[in-house]
Amino acid sequence: MKNLMLVSAVLISLTAIGQTKIKPTQSLEQITVKGHWGNIDLKGVDATWLSIEAIHSGQDNESERISEERLSEYVSIIDQGKELLIETRIPQGFESVDLKIELPQVIFAKVILLKGGEVSVENLRSGLEIQQLNGSVKAADIGQFALISAANGSVDISFKSMNEQLPTSLVTMNGGITVTMPAKSKRDVRLVSQKNGYVLSDFDVSNSDKVDGWNKAQYSKQPISLSGTINGGGELLFLSTQNGPLILRKR
Repeated sequence: MKNLMLVSAVLISLTAIGQTKIKPTQSLEQITVKGHWGNIDLKGVDATWLSIEAIHSGQDNESERISEERLSEYVSIIDQGKELLIETRIPQGFESVDLKIELPQVIFAKVILLKGGEVSVENLRSGLEIQQLNGSVKAADIGQFALISAANGSVDISFKSMNEQLPTSLVTMNGGITVTMPAKSKRDVRLVSQKNGYVLSDFDVSNSDKVDGWNKAQYSKQPISLSGTINGGGELLFLSTQNGPLILRKR
């Protein structure tokens, strides 16, 4: 216990003076990144530390990399034991803060973007959750599962591996959804596109009532709603958009 408390104290001390490289506690299980305006870029690495780079853009649209000494003016880092919360400040006027974060690839990551910006994620083994208001989501080499909700933007995700015991849900209000999975993935699937959509699939989706224009990039004037199975079925893969196509690819 004393060792864990010491590491936690070091973390708080380092972030207070704006260091961009930090050592989390040994009990860390989740990193939550919360932003307002700005892009969020996460990359999983084979390491036990995190590095944070912040870029500020103001009303003049000029961008500057925030120095280590001033990082705490724009970004708060709160150690909550099992969870590390990284949050940009509430915008002062018209400003944005982009975050580029390298983190241990074995840690579960959650991203919340309250206003707008692009979210990019790469090489996370333990799953991913994203809540995005306005902007696209792109994730590559993800493991386990994903829960993604985007109000206005496309979703493109590729899985390096999937936990067959966990469901995956990818939802956007406006934009297409593309998901790439290992060829042997076993899933029940539910595909919904309310308008201006189509379905392309590298997988054979077993279903007694496939939609018109199946596997053709021709936009439908009618809502698309399809349930079926891939490789005999399993946990649910749910893809839903109000406006856009749905694409299933084999890795």
